[in-house]
Amino acid sequence: MEQKIWKSVQNSACPMHMRICEGEPNLELRVIVLNVNEGCNRKLMEHCQVLKEYAQYVAKVRRYTAEMELDAAVKRAVEECIAEGILEDFFEGKPCGGGNGEYTGVRQGL
Repeated sequence: MEQKIWKSVQNSACPMHMRICEGEPNLELRVIVLNVNEGCNRKLMEHCQVLKEYAQYVAKVRRYTAEMELDAAVKRAVEECIAEGILEDFFEGKPCGGGNGEYTGVRQGL
């Protein structure tokens, strides 16, 4: 049996000390990574309308960010999506940021 060595590590992203075990891993994980950007994995998008619409929303935000600030780009993308019926149920009634009409809570998914 392999001896495990524990050490304490301080991570600047986490204020708590973490303990890391060095040695051979006890778990192997294999994943499949799918590109869910607009125009990619069409078959998947055909079977998942919400994912397709989310990709459309993200594409709009990226496109508008090239010409305006992020907050303005998100607001424009959300308003356009609602008008086009894209993620309409999700966006309707969701202006975040204290009722000032900014969609700051929505952009966390980007």
